[in-house]
Amino acid sequence: QLNPPKPTVSEEPLEVGSFTRTATGESFVVTLSGTTPPNFPPNRITDLSAEIQEDTVLLSWTAPGEDLDEGT
Repeated sequence: QLNPPKPTVSEEPLEVGSFTRTATGESFVVTLSGTTPPNFPPNRITDLSAEIQEDTVLLSWTAPGEDLDEGT
């Protein structure tokens, strides 16, 4: 399963103390030519579970991808 969709961003200004700030973010794609692509860490593990079996803890999770959520 890939990353869940981004939550909607409120366009309403947020009052925090003596300043106001509104920020939105978009995704982008970087295309490299003639160089080795950067090494991105694996994506976040979202389904980690732990089970105690006598004197052992059994951990299980789904591999999130080699580079962020791409790859195996």
